[in-house]
Amino acid sequence: DTIESIARHKCGIMKKGCPVVVGSQRYSEAMDIATQVGKEVGVSDLLFARACEKKSPEDENGIRQCSIQPPDAHSSLFQAFDFALSPRGSFQLQNAGTAITALSLLPQIFPSMRALSSI
Repeated sequence: DTIESIARHKCGIMKKGCPVVVGSQRYSEAMDIATQVGKEVGVSDLLFARACEKKSPEDENGIRQCSIQPPDAHSSLFQAFDFALSPRGSFQLQNAGTAITALSLLPQIFPSMRALSSI
């Protein structure tokens, strides 16, 4: 399988009128495919999440301090913030960035959750 075919397969979950969060990608081809398929399908918004950044090495319990920035061109989605992350593995920084970005969209999708966005 090629990067393009894998990316196109994963984009099969995209639905017209729905927002999409794409985790940080190693290959620009995957981002290009996601952008192309998102336009073809008619998603309402396409965000490329940033991986979180380590601010400190892991402590004796495997916990490290991290920070996250909102995706480019979506700085109003959430403010940059620091947090502690315990799971080991560099991929966890990517997973956390994707999850935080996706969660920040919930108040837009479900207006009744807007009160949560100020927490």
